[in-house]
Amino acid sequence: MIKKVEFAVPPHIKKFIEGTYDVTDKGFVKVEKRSELGRLIEFVERVDPYPKKYKADANLPVLKIQYYDESYSTYFPIDKIKEFCNLLDAEFRRALVCEVRSVHEYSRVEDYTPFVRRFLDRYGIIPDVDIEMETARKVYRDYLVKISRNFHKNFS
Repeated sequence: MIKKVEFAVPPHIKKFIEGTYDVTDKGFVKVEKRSELGRLIEFVERVDPYPKKYKADANLPVLKIQYYDESYSTYFPIDKIKEFCNLLDAEFRRALVCEVRSVHEYSRVEDYTPFVRRFLDRYGIIPDVDIEMETARKVYRDYLVKISRNFHKNFS
């Protein structure tokens, strides 16, 4: 049975998920069961014969997800949407760090802003509109601080 769920997310998360997964002609993100997002959905689902409707926030864009599930009585719970959005944000941050790190370590350039901008451009995320450029840079900067702290802790 093909199920659909819609919920509000920040614009950069919506563009990142739509750039990562297939989008149908009706605007739904088609999620396979074995993908990371499909496993998250399967983990969050609950059994309830009377599912509740979710009302999306009018200020944020709506992410529409379509997935396959064998059970008729499972649904995506409303109370888990915030945690699910946090997991999507963590996936965005992980992808940004992995891509920027792979280029920044070998370039030996001090400024990593062009690498962050290239990542955002790949997914069609507009800096300072969808996400502040300083926020995107801070994601990678926090990673560098964490790695530096662990390095000094291990070799001090």
